[in-house]
Order: sequence, then structure tokens, then C-alpha cells
Amino acid sequence: RAAGLFARMAAAGVTSVPTLIWSQTVLPRSKDDLASEVPLRYVPKAMRARWRARRAEYLERAIPETLALHRRLAERSLALVGELHRAGVAILAGTDSFDGFVLPGFALHQELELLVQRA
Repeated sequence: RAAGLFARMAAAGVTSVPTLIWSQTVLPRSKDDLASEVPLRYVPKAMRARWRARRAEYLERAIPETLALHRRLAERSLALVGELHRAGVAILAGTDSFDGFVLPGFALHQELELLVQRA
């Protein structure tokens, strides 16, 4: 069904903005996923502290099945973008900044890297 939808999207000239960074950064994928690749030194100290505290609280409560779901979501999101691209759907980079751990500018570069992985 997805292939048919993607073909219709391409034929109609639809553009997709998948926002891969969201499933790769905002959703922790393991108990030790502290989003350390995000350069938080550029975030105001109070906001940085709030983000870290919320993530730590979330990880403390997260059950293995939820983290496994986050991993599957991240993997499937990447795969779907590759399928969209191969079907001829135009892809644009978007980041939904300023979600937690999604920094304007930096997140765009991270998003572009993810998109290139699946081109």
C-alpha cells in the first residue's frame, strides 16, 4: 500500500518533509541515550538543565518495550524516506526546531546527514 501511495504522491507533485531528526534525537532509544551528540553548550543554561532533567525523568520511567518502539520508529522512518525518494517524491529537510534536543542550525545539518543516508 505504501508503494502505491508514494507513486500517487510523486505523480501529484507532493513534497514530503519527514523530519527524521525527531525520531533520532527527541525520542530516546536506550536507557543511556542522553542525546550527547547535540551541542547543548549553545542552549541557555536553564533550558539545557530543563531538557536534561526531563530526559532523565523519562528514561527513569521508560520500559524496555517503549525504547524498543522508539528504535523501530527511528529505523522505519529512515527506511520510508528511502522508499519515498526511490518513488520520486520530492524531499525537503525540516527539523521542527525548538523541540527538546533539536537545535536550530545544528539540527538542519543532522537532518541533511540522515537524508543523505537514505537517498
